Amino acid sequence: ETPWLLRGIQPPAIRRGDLIVGEFGVNCGSLNSQICISVSVGPLSDKKRELAEICRESYDACLDAIRPGMVFAELGEVMAEPLRRAGAWQMSPLIHTLNPTESVTVITENIMAPRGYPGVRERFAGVELRELGVDRPDLILEEGMAFQIEPNAAFEKTFVNTGGSLMLHADGTEELNPICSRVIELDV
Repeated sequence: ETPWLLRGIQPPAIRRGDLIVGEFGVNCGSLNSQICISVSVGPLSDKKRELAEICRESYDACLDAIRPGMVFAELGEVMAEPLRRAGAWQMSPLIHTLNPTESVTVITENIMAPRGYPGVRERFAGVELRELGVDRPDLILEEGMAFQIEPNAAFEKTFVNTGGSLMLHADGTEELNPICSRVIELDV
């Protein structure tokens, strides 16, 4: 029997109602790609469905807005709007460049908000907690650039993450793995 993560504990049992969230990176020939995926074992709860809808709205906002000549920080603002409107917080960036990874949107925005992660203020009392800011906000998007779109949204401890890779072309975009752009619900 293989130990769970090489620790002396048993792996958790996956049950109906669970949400399995993963982030996978692939590197080949000095190029990389990435997917973020959420798989629901059975139907989504109301809270998880709301978060999944926020993620999809952020994803669609990116597809509608992204274009060559756009400033990276502007794209991050467009993608963050659905989360802000709902009062959700984010654990990871909403989008970042690939090949190279040089521009990354804000991380942990709204973690201290009313629907943020419970206990953060108390646990870190007296410590100045800041969101991790945008890397290269002034980057001008160009034809041929690759991006990892990873809309994620959380209420308290409930978290959903979706997304896939995207190529920017002069005449639009190309989604490289759209299956992961929505939460996958298994009928079990």
